[in-house]
Amino acid sequence: MRADFSRREVLAASAGVLVVGGCSGGAAIMPGELGGADYVRGHQLRDRKFAEPEGVEAEVGVLIAGGGVAGLATGWTLAQAGFDDFMLCELEDQTGGNARSGRNAISAYPLGAHYLPVPNREAKALRHMLQRFGMIVGERIGRDSIAARTGIAAGLVLELT
Repeated sequence: MRADFSRREVLAASAGVLVVGGCSGGAAIMPGELGGADYVRGHQLRDRKFAEPEGVEAEVGVLIAGGGVAGLATGWTLAQAGFDDFMLCELEDQTGGNARSGRNAISAYPLGAHYLPVPNREAKALRHMLQRFGMIVGERIGRDSIAARTGIAAGLVLELT
């Protein structure tokens, strides 16, 4: 018997289990709904079936399409540089993209990726960004590691190898 399976085989078997499990005809195991991007809006945009825009026209120097992490970081960077002739447009009701979160009666939860890679020696751009956000307020670069003092918790020093 073979012990290794391809990704395709695992996904096919998982789909089969879901289909068979859903054939019981009983009540849903867990109440709730799927959240995330509004596919109806996405399809309207794709099919060019959005309602005609209303309101006044505006001219801006920079239009940022999308309020995900990249769009928000772009707007933040422009504002930090003193440039305010920009507009950020978002398709969804909230900005944040995959970095959004939600809350229910039990807990808060992420709707996507909520982590950063370790800001080690090779992650120069990440360390630069965290310094600009005020999250790293000093660092000591040694031969084998970086000690970063963060502004999140006073006195917290992370030894990053």
